[in-house]
Amino acid sequence: MNEIEMALPLTVYEAVDVALLDIPPRSRFYNMMPIGIGTAWVESLIGYIIRLAWLHSVSPVALFLQEIAHHFWKPIRHIAAVPAPFARNLNGADETAQVVVKTLEALTKRNDLRQLTLLNWRNVLSDYRAFRESRAWCPLCYQEWQDAGSTIYEPLLWLVSAGRICLAHQQPLQTVCPHCQKKNPLIASRAQAGHCYCCRKWLGASELSGETDFSVEEKEYQLRLTTEIGNLLATTPSLDSMPTHEQFVEGLQAAIHQCAHDNINIFSAQSEIWSGTVRHWLKGAMLPNLEKLTPVCLNLNLSLRDLLSGKIKPIEKQWSLFAEEEQQYRINQHGKLQTVKSAHDVEAERQVLKAALTEMPPPSLQSVLRKLGCEDTGYYYYDHFPELCICITKRYKEYRSGYFNADAIRNDLQQMLAENPPPSFSEVSRRIGYSRSLIHKTFPTLSEQLLERYKEYRQLYRAGNLEKLREEIREVVISLQRQGIYPNETKVRKMVTTPARWEQFKQVMQEVRQELIKPPKKNPAPRLTQLSLL
Repeated sequence: MNEIEMALPLTVYEAVDVALLDIPPRSRFYNMMPIGIGTAWVESLIGYIIRLAWLHSVSPVALFLQEIAHHFWKPIRHIAAVPAPFARNLNGADETAQVVVKTLEALTKRNDLRQLTLLNWRNVLSDYRAFRESRAWCPLCYQEWQDAGSTIYEPLLWLVSAGRICLAHQQPLQTVCPHCQKKNPLIASRAQAGHCYCCRKWLGASELSGETDFSVEEKEYQLRLTTEIGNLLATTPSLDSMPTHEQFVEGLQAAIHQCAHDNINIFSAQSEIWSGTVRHWLKGAMLPNLEKLTPVCLNLNLSLRDLLSGKIKPIEKQWSLFAEEEQQYRINQHGKLQTVKSAHDVEAERQVLKAALTEMPPPSLQSVLRKLGCEDTGYYYYDHFPELCICITKRYKEYRSGYFNADAIRNDLQQMLAENPPPSFSEVSRRIGYSRSLIHKTFPTLSEQLLERYKEYRQLYRAGNLEKLREEIREVVISLQRQGIYPNETKVRKMVTTPARWEQFKQVMQEVRQELIKPPKKNPAPRLTQLSLL
């Protein structure tokens, strides 16, 4: 060691850990971040797949088929688009979405892709008709994102079938390309966000041409409906746990209690949904979907998330079902919900019921109610006109009991048995005024005789009709032959007027043809004899 090296000060370094670092494995795809998680504008899973494919410079369908589809299908090489029913379920809550999310999370090393679907609501929501079968978009949003330099993507809210309006611009969503006039599938080989999947032209626009399809009331309703669905999507990441079906049933029972005093019929009437559907939800026989459940929440001023998670808050405005001054509905003694009608309507209905008491023959109460436009069991009329309804029913029963005179009916049947041509059993039932089963049960012998005689008559009629058809076909064939026209089936059929089925016509035509038409003789080819050869 020389003097210079001895003069330099020595530096003491810290100890170096030479153990191998725990480096996580590399992801197969880029760890691309989804857009809008925690907001109503959260990206859809299909839109994420399309952006991921373009980031890797591959076709979205190729990426899907090579990396994901082998979990569902056999290998497919040539396909232009993923089938619409399958693609529609990618954003839903069934097993398809679960497998796709799990596969993509493994490929990208992300753990938040389930927020791009309804998987967190799979226990309380059904996929049935929840999403569109084709693409929908807002041209104004596309143009704004492009002008601002933002990433262009496909929000999940645009794919929900119940929502038909853009929350940002309050304009209807577009479903047809303005350039090629075609609908776009949900995912295609040429799919690119903001562009038509068919002609690949830009779909953004600074303004919409044409008038909107929404009225003022419908537009307001669509805004409320889409806002409610957007709130559900925005609050999905903040769920402590996945809501269970028991929690949904508790929330639905609480809503029925607050809004309808535990009366399902009133609840279904006010929410404009069939009462059987509500009972199926309560029993767990079926799960609700967004298309049916969201309007229920709007009509009852309920939160969709609170109803699904069983956290129903007290309603600010209770129904005024039992208030005299604001009553629009009334519960009758049968537990049914009846609409309150004006005094003019009630008096007109009273006059119709009174007139039925003087009609001959006496009508049944059901026939009278049908004249009034009543399609149900008539609880309203029993409650408002009990005496008239009872009198009409009693008068009709007395008429029916006294009208059924067995001896008179037997005489009528015997007279019909002697008629020529004999009537059918349906005609007998109509003329007597009783059902065929009752007549056959009361007069079995006469009924069998009537049936047998009518059967024989029909057989003779068919035989006579065939003979008439044969004569007419023979005349037509002879007429065509005289004109030098070959009588084929098509020409003869057009000229025949006797009604007959095609099978019967062909059979008779074949018989007449064998009888009258002689096939042309074919001249036999001359035999080559040994002499002619010479």
